Amino acid sequence: MASTSSKRCALSIEQKLEILETLKSKKPDDVAKDFNIGYSTVKKIRQNEEEIRKIALNNGNVSGGAAADQAGAENWINNVLPVVIGDYDLNDVFNADETGLYYKAAPSSTLAVAGSHPTGGKTPKDRVTVIFCAILREPKRRNA
Repeated sequence: MASTSSKRCALSIEQKLEILETLKSKKPDDVAKDFNIGYSTVKKIRQNEEEIRKIALNNGNVSGGAAADQAGAENWINNVLPVVIGDYDLNDVFNADETGLYYKAAPSSTLAVAGSHPTGGKTPKDRVTVIFCAILREPKRRNA
């Protein structure tokens, strides 16, 4: 038996705006037939009209990336940043990061012999915090 359901497709912001404009002069049933979409989709678009128009105003960007001040960022990188870091010696630039090491825990996956099943039990929670630190320049080594 063949399925009579239609394929799902994503509507672009432009298509949704066009549907919203068409809804001003037509009934939702007619708009659904014209755009070959479901009645519930038309109702959902009408329900989310304010959010759709906000996204359209931001040039279709859902995130706030379009509002970033590119000229200000370039000015800061080219003019302010060199002044701020100008007095730093490269030997004074470090990076550090910490992580947790579960030293008694078994690996999450292992190469096991076929047919053998691992036994259950609690996973050990014994943990040590480890910090990794790096310097921008290679430190001078002392000869021993």
